[in-house]
Amino acid sequence: METIKFYEIIVRGNAKGGVLYAPKSWVRPIARDGEVVLNWQSLKVELRNGPYRNFNMCVGTANVISEDFKAAIQEVTGDVPNLEFLPIMATSKEYGDRRYYIMHFTKIFDVIDEDNTIYEPNSNSIIKLWLDYDKVKDLKIFNSQPYINDVIVSDDIRRLLKRKHLDDGIEFMPVYCEIKRHNNA
Repeated sequence: METIKFYEIIVRGNAKGGVLYAPKSWVRPIARDGEVVLNWQSLKVELRNGPYRNFNMCVGTANVISEDFKAAIQEVTGDVPNLEFLPIMATSKEYGDRRYYIMHFTKIFDVIDEDNTIYEPNSNSIIKLWLDYDKVKDLKIFNSQPYINDVIVSDDIRRLLKRKHLDDGIEFMPVYCEIKRHNNA
């Protein structure tokens, strides 16, 4: 069997860079994968405690990315069904105002390899995720669970983000899948 790697994007909370804040009155979560994002057109977030990043933490829970990060993903993927980029305004007295995007999956992808994924005993909580190769072989970016910050990318997206220096404040945690070879004997 051959093992293939994809990468889950993990935000480093202690990395240099600010945090985006939604207004206190804004309904939380801002965006939940697999559900319609309401009223995003009027959302303005405020950058505090440091400079902008390309993949931002957002109090109010949403994946918020820069124009360059979005362009890099689209350079590899083109238009992706079930992935939308919702433009919002980010404001900062110190760093200026910028257009950012809520990166939102409109569905939860069925990609988990149930036989190899390790679960917390007697629960659905995943300890170690394995992907089903037949379900992910044609995907470049997807999620695996109905959580807000669940973003998994292919190695070519990871390499492009690193080459373009768009990986500030994030880590790429490997997620594996196995190509199962079938013998015709």
